[in-house]
Amino acid sequence: MFSSISAHVPPLLDAKSFSMLLPLVKSVLTDPGHAEPASVDSALKLLEQHVTLESVNTAAACANQYAGSWLLEILEQEDSLFSRAAKALSNLAESALAIDDKLEQVLQGLISGKNSVREATLESLDRLPDLEEGESPVNLLLGRLLWLAKCDVDESLADIADSLWHRYGHKL
Repeated sequence: MFSSISAHVPPLLDAKSFSMLLPLVKSVLTDPGHAEPASVDSALKLLEQHVTLESVNTAAACANQYAGSWLLEILEQEDSLFSRAAKALSNLAESALAIDDKLEQVLQGLISGKNSVREATLESLDRLPDLEEGESPVNLLLGRLLWLAKCDVDESLADIADSLWHRYGHKL
C-alpha cells in the first residue's frame, strides 16, 4: 500500500505535509514483517530524502518523532536496507540532532550486539555538528556510551569511538 502512495508524493515535502505522513512511515518501518518489502523500501527512501541538510525542517520533525530509533530497528535486521538506513541515520544526526535529549534515539545503537550497527551509529555520531565545533555540551549518556565504545572488542570501532571521545572533550 505505501509504495502506491509514495509514487504520488513529490520528492521533497514541506515539514507540515511530511509530518502528516510520518505516522504511516513509522508504522511501515517499525513493523516490516507486516508490510510488503516494496512498502518498507519506499518508506525508507521517503524518510532518507527528508532527513538531509536541504530539508532541515522535515529532518527536525523526524527527530521529534524519534525516527533514529526506527532506523536502528532496520539496521538490526542487517538486510538489503542496511546501507540506506545507515545513510539516513547519518543524515539525521547531521541535519537535526544535537547533543541533547533527542540524541538518545541514536545512542542506543552503541549497545547493539552487532558490529555493523555499532559502526553505523558511530559514523552517524561523527557527523554531529556539535562535535564538529569542538565545544560539545555535556551529555552524560553520550559520555558514558562513548567511553564504553572505546573498549569495543572490534579495534576499528574502538578507534572511531576514541576519536569521538576526544572531540567530545568531557570527562566522565
